[in-house]
Amino acid sequence: MATDGSSSNNGNQATLPNETVTPFNTENPSQTLININVSNVSKLTATTYIPWSVQIRALLQGYNLAGFLEPDAAPPATITANNAVTANPAYEAWFRQDRLIFAALLGSLSTSCQALITMSSTSAHAWNTLATTYGRSSRGHVKQIKEQLRRFSKGTKTIDEYMNFFKVKADELALLGKPMDHEDLIDLTLAGLGDEYKAVKDVIQAKDTTISFIELHEKLLNHEVDVLASQSTHSEVPITANAATHKPRQSGRQNNRQQYDPRLPKTFNNGPRGYQGKCQLCGVHGHSAKFCRLLRGSPGILPNPSYGFSQHHPSPTVNAAA
Repeated sequence: MATDGSSSNNGNQATLPNETVTPFNTENPSQTLININVSNVSKLTATTYIPWSVQIRALLQGYNLAGFLEPDAAPPATITANNAVTANPAYEAWFRQDRLIFAALLGSLSTSCQALITMSSTSAHAWNTLATTYGRSSRGHVKQIKEQLRRFSKGTKTIDEYMNFFKVKADELALLGKPMDHEDLIDLTLAGLGDEYKAVKDVIQAKDTTISFIELHEKLLNHEVDVLASQSTHSEVPITANAATHKPRQSGRQNNRQQYDPRLPKTFNNGPRGYQGKCQLCGVHGHSAKFCRLLRGSPGILPNPSYGFSQHHPSPTVNAAA
């Protein structure tokens, strides 16, 4: 059974659907020149070499063009037969395909990286130049990636963004020939989580066996749902504050009672509150001139002249009080 867009039987060998790409034919390269579309490839920058190189190599492998990245893949430009030097037809087909690959590589680079390969003669030369510049397994490069893993924290990022960072960096170390220990990767991942994930961290660290990275990702995703739900609930609760009631400070007992005056008789100091005016004789509050002791004939005490008494009169007289 064969339909348009499906495989058809050619003996026992199945052919690719019509809408799929045609792989490069090494036996007849001039008939299968391939123009590679790199519009879906992320641009290479100084910090994205590992994912970029993986994507480009996978694309070329799918077209059966990965051999063009090898330095010795180019056939000789000429051939010698019967002492005569002639152009090699295989080289012309290879050269055309190599130029198409080189153009694809150049289009997948950021502007700052394109200058590195503009003088390259072949795709293999350009590929090796980029690998030497950005993909060297130097001690400093490996140390830099490990330091990034150690300092990375979740913050406001989602769990998917957080876990993707650790996965990418671990893959970079593996491609550089310095694979990271799985248990160390799990410990670094847990260390960067906030206090809201403490319950998950405690459960995982209490286990005798190390959890897989995929299982850890799943558990953190499930807990993230609970954290977001809890934060949403708290944000819906209105914030109220009880009004603080301040009672006026009670005045001291001495303010509510008549102040003690040693010049007054004991009856006036201890008795109930009575007259609160000022005595016209002695000028003391709390009693009137009628009850002032100056009127009782205390020896040696003269009336206060400012209150209507004459200093020359032998006995005090009281002015009429309005």
